[in-house]
Amino acid sequence: PYTWIFGLVTQLVAGIVILLGQFLPDLVHVWRDSVGHLLLTAVLASLTTAATGY
Repeated sequence: PYTWIFGLVTQLVAGIVILLGQFLPDLVHVWRDSVGHLLLTAVLASLTTAATGY
């Protein structure tokens, strides 16, 4: 269940970052932030899953 929640939140954040990033002149920062948040959430979901035993 935790992985599903983190995945849902990650996709929502990535969508919001991409939508807001359309108005920024430099998309490199937008992609770096969205990929960084995606990786951070994946690591947190993995650690939570390993800690809870799911």
